[in-house]
Amino acid sequence: MKTITYQKKRAMLVLVVSTALLAACSEGTTSGDTSKATPSSATAAPATSSAKPAEAVSISMMAMYTSPNAPAADSDVMKKLMEVTNSKLNINWVPNAAYNDKLTASLAAGDLPTIVVADLNLPAVTNAVDAGVFWDLTPYIKDYPNLKRLDAGVLNNASYKGKNYGIYRARDKARSTIFIRKDWLDNMGLKAPSTPQELLNTAVAFGTGDPDKNGKKDTTGWVMDNGGSDFKALLTWLGGPNEWAEDGGKLVPAVLTPQYTEALNAMKKLYDEHGVNQDFLLVDSNKKNEIFYGGKAGIYYQVSDSTREKSVQKNDPKAQVIMINQFTGPAGIKTRGESGFNLMMMIPKKNVKTEEQLRQVLGFIDKLGSKEAQLLLNYGIEGVNYTLDGGQVVWKDQDGFTKSTGAGPGIYNMNILTDLLPQLKSNDPQVARSTEVRRENEKFAVFNPAAPYKSATYTTLGKTLDQTVNDAQSKFILGELDTAGWKKAVEQWKSSGGTKYIDEINAAYQAVKK
Repeated sequence: MKTITYQKKRAMLVLVVSTALLAACSEGTTSGDTSKATPSSATAAPATSSAKPAEAVSISMMAMYTSPNAPAADSDVMKKLMEVTNSKLNINWVPNAAYNDKLTASLAAGDLPTIVVADLNLPAVTNAVDAGVFWDLTPYIKDYPNLKRLDAGVLNNASYKGKNYGIYRARDKARSTIFIRKDWLDNMGLKAPSTPQELLNTAVAFGTGDPDKNGKKDTTGWVMDNGGSDFKALLTWLGGPNEWAEDGGKLVPAVLTPQYTEALNAMKKLYDEHGVNQDFLLVDSNKKNEIFYGGKAGIYYQVSDSTREKSVQKNDPKAQVIMINQFTGPAGIKTRGESGFNLMMMIPKKNVKTEEQLRQVLGFIDKLGSKEAQLLLNYGIEGVNYTLDGGQVVWKDQDGFTKSTGAGPGIYNMNILTDLLPQLKSNDPQVARSTEVRRENEKFAVFNPAAPYKSATYTTLGKTLDQTVNDAQSKFILGELDTAGWKKAVEQWKSSGGTKYIDEINAAYQAVKK
């Protein structure tokens, strides 16, 4: 979870947010307001009708962008998107770094568009939901041909108190894999690892031998950073949970499971045997990439991507990199799953006052899940930016797509579904393998069962609770803390808010199950 550094500003806003939000619910649309859904002569339900074509619905939206410049509002792709979705679309693009501050202020002021892209981990957003600012979309999703194809598990992850207050922006549910230097395996006469223990053994061999054959022992086995993703992946391969486990009808945090202790001992052993970079606690994700791409490490855990091998080959043209995503552990083949979404599109009641208007807005969002929209959002305009060859996409002018839209593939971050996207045609086997890894991972992914639930204690003390565990874990791996010291730290975590955190998560879990 990312920590947003806007606490001081937010603290003042939170004092007034509930009152302002309630006022927003009853506030009428002011003169000249173009953000409400335009009434049309079409029926409210999404079913087909013999009536005249529906009037284009006006949609205003607030969303963030991560590209150097805001996406172009007048690109051919945007014009085509409005045609495909039968909409007049006006997006207020806000730089990603400033987005949560802007959203919090907008919520407090009641200054809201038709659709906002929002994060339920932001307290201002959950406060707004509790205050009745947003529509509950749960009863409507089943009525739309594309929305009803949304993944049930991801909808659960994106829910709040058992209900869906937004349509999620989709992304793969299990993207990451191990990248390993195949040429190093060959140089050392090693086979590709297929179990967690074989992976650890390979890391030690790479870290203590001479896999690059330069006559020096100057390589790293498994390059890790201080973000903790490598450890969490290892925990899952060893049969452990993803953040929380379901046990006897209750949710238990991973840190209290025996598999966590097993993974911690495995990490300490790996560190002691020099299978991992000894400075991993000082290495950030950018430095981790630099070490692997620089040809100094043989094992690397990261999101599957067809360009990783090419990045290594810039420094070592003969390098061979393979992706390994299946390790058979005590519980079989398991891998760490993700939420399956990146924020969601929420509909405030201020400008979408009636169910008829709501259905028009949902109709727009539903069309974003059509095959035509999926292709448009990710590849541009057929015949201009891409062509189809045997059912596969062939780029014709990818640079033109990027220049036209200002952002490139995945433009506007409005993918609610990607299930109808054809595969990108390429002569590079890494492209097909990257896609294959993500699809295979979904079969074995372990998801966080506590993902939909919120805890007031964690909202206020989460940073401190996480730091308590992370500090003790680091000291244990470095040998500065023994088993007794680790257990004492876990007890400290419980007494400083951990137990209350567990109780609150379980209360939310049980409330939804009723």
